[in-house]
Parts: sequence; C-alpha cells; structure tokens
Amino acid sequence: MGILPRFEGEKPGKKGSGDAKGQQIPVAEVAQQAVERLELPEPVIRTSPDEDFVQVVHVPTWMWVEKSSWGPVTETVKVPGVQVTATARPRLAVWSMGDGATVSCTGPGTPYSAKYRSDAESPDCGHTYRRASLAEPGKTFTVPCG
Repeated sequence: MGILPRFEGEKPGKKGSGDAKGQQIPVAEVAQQAVERLELPEPVIRTSPDEDFVQVVHVPTWMWVEKSSWGPVTETVKVPGVQVTATARPRLAVWSMGDGATVSCTGPGTPYSAKYRSDAESPDCGHTYRRASLAEPGKTFTVPCG
C-alpha cells in the first residue's frame, strides 16, 4: 500500500495499553488500525490539451492532479492509554501514457494556463508524444485511469 507507520513516543513492538477488557494491545496493531481507516481520495487528473480532446504529436502535454486531491490525509485511533495518528502524504504521481512511456512526477504538477506559451513544456510534469497512434487499436493510445 505504500504507507509505513512512524512511531513517536513508544517504540514499535512494546506493549500498548489495555482495551476495554484489560487486554494488552500492541502499539503496532493500533497503528495498523489507523492506516486501514485512512480514506485516500481518488486523484482528480487534468491535462492540457484536455484528456477529452485529441493530443498532438510533438506538442507538449501538461499533466497535473487537482490540489484538492493532493494532500495529506490523517486518521487517529484511540484505545485506553494510547492514541495513534496515521498520516498519508502523496509523494509521486505516475502516469502511463499509452505509447509505452511512463512519467513520474514528484508533485501534483503545474496546471496549464494562458500565461504560458502554447508550445511550452510543463515545468514539472509533462509528456510529448513522438509518434502518432494510427497503428494502435482504435487509432488511439489507451491511457489507463485509476
């Protein structure tokens, strides 16, 4: 899943605190519960040219994830005597471009706007198709989502 708990205070492997029945619960188990309860948002992806339109060979495509879906998500689990907070932070967006290329971006990317030249490359997350998709099924490159 790509989420690793970080323990602050009590070391992993030490006993946690008791539950309602007085049984000891390891801190690592409480941390795992917090991780499992994280509700990660579905990324909202955008491209320019827009993904619903034809992409053009040799013209830079800008790619970004909406900031509303790119941010930390936190969940806290409390049991008697211990509280664990898990935080998931996005670090990398990986785009499969359909032409065999994979683009890895270390942030959400920069949204394209009219302040940039139409032939400008994205400063942090983009791809330029180097060949047409005419020989592909449906004459398109398939870009998997989700």
